[in-house]
Amino acid sequence: MLSKIEPNKCIGRSLGYNENKVTTGKAERIAAVNFLKGHDRLTKEEIMSRFRQRSSFNERLHDYGVHFTLNFGKTENLDDDKMIRVANRYMTGMGFEDQPYVMYRHIDAGHTHLHIVATPVRADGGWITLEPKHFSASYKLCGELEKEFSLEKNALMTLRDRSLFTVDHAQSVRYGEPGLTNAISNVLNTIVDHYRYSNLDEFNAILKEYNVTANPGQEGSRLNKLGGLLYHALDDEGGQSFPAKANTQTPGAKICSQPITPRIFSRTPPHGHRMGPGRSRPGLDRIYKEPRKGRNCSCYS
Repeated sequence: MLSKIEPNKCIGRSLGYNENKVTTGKAERIAAVNFLKGHDRLTKEEIMSRFRQRSSFNERLHDYGVHFTLNFGKTENLDDDKMIRVANRYMTGMGFEDQPYVMYRHIDAGHTHLHIVATPVRADGGWITLEPKHFSASYKLCGELEKEFSLEKNALMTLRDRSLFTVDHAQSVRYGEPGLTNAISNVLNTIVDHYRYSNLDEFNAILKEYNVTANPGQEGSRLNKLGGLLYHALDDEGGQSFPAKANTQTPGAKICSQPITPRIFSRTPPHGHRMGPGRSRPGLDRIYKEPRKGRNCSCYS
């Protein structure tokens, strides 16, 4: 089990994202906690009204929210009841048991995962501040829940497992299919050893040929300082999957070959493949000229 926490200043964006998934049949709303109605009787407008009613207790935090994601093993298929129990335990462990929050089961990826939209504003007007220690606590809490609910463990890769990721060639990653981390590792094992690139833009230009992108994290973040990279699969519209993380000192889903920034930009490929005027993969000129489509979302009002 792996968690992701995204505090934001516009809870309507998180709500709108998940409700749009429900509308298009890519997600199901399975629970609403600390609401007067059941989840199946609530409208999107009523959910937003409840969030704003709570945020009105603190004018400094108007429309602030927190977007949680709980990711389960690729072989796990939890029913709604068990997923709700796991999520409620997680929210209690994070101190959100008295907060209004809504759960959405997404069914558009290759692994079972749940999104939770919550407000950090308490009934007394205070708020739950999320500091670095809370993110570490979340990681520890996930380990406890794995034992409590007999979930698949998010174990670190051992050296013996490297052979599972060793390939001579790679296929384009297919967003939404099982085994994304495995597929991304296959791509990286091919690219890192066979191509030359001098910066992240050139590296991403090659990755995009395989429907993958690398993200160094926000400037100043721990991931960025340690030289880590997050790898995402891309869908047809440029949307990104939940990230797989190069194996740095930070916890999270990992890529076995450790393709972190200091390693990938210090290696010389053995077979002469290179970026630049002399040689390039087909389509790289097109990649540099065509920006990737992104999501345009505005706060729900």
